[in-house]
Amino acid sequence: MSTSELEKLALNHGVKGLVLSHLLSARRGKEVMDADSKAELAKKAASDAEVSHAAGKLKLTGEIERLKKAREDDAAAAKREYDAVVGEMDDMKKRHAKEKTLLEKNVQLLTLTRNAFMVACFKTGKDLWDLQNENDDLAEANEDLKQAMADKYFEGFWSSVDQVKALFLISILKPWPRWMF
Repeated sequence: MSTSELEKLALNHGVKGLVLSHLLSARRGKEVMDADSKAELAKKAASDAEVSHAAGKLKLTGEIERLKKAREDDAAAAKREYDAVVGEMDDMKKRHAKEKTLLEKNVQLLTLTRNAFMVACFKTGKDLWDLQNENDDLAEANEDLKQAMADKYFEGFWSSVDQVKALFLISILKPWPRWMF
């Protein structure tokens, strides 16, 4: 029976009221003890839940801190790697710019050298052409001089022959003076 039913019975029965009052107080005591025990269990469950919550919170807080630290370390490592790559890229850009400048200078130098070589080749060709013409002129002049020398030699030879003939005829016709011998 419930407590409210017992209270109704105690009020309805006067004689038996003492017994019923005793039963009622025992029942109330038992209900209070049951309520206290339930409260203790609830308090213990709450305490256990609080301890479990605190442990979970501590564990999760530690895990969160560890993850934050890992994220910061990863971010720092990524930043260092990024800075290293950017530094390497800057070095490569500088080397590329230097090489490009050097190659441009080499191209200019090679262009100037090529142009100078072409001018020299054309000048040499022109000089060769001029020398060939001059050589032809000199060869012709040499032939003319040879012919002129041959003509003079021939004329001198015939002149000498004519002189020898004249002397021979004179010497045959006239005797030589004695003083010549």
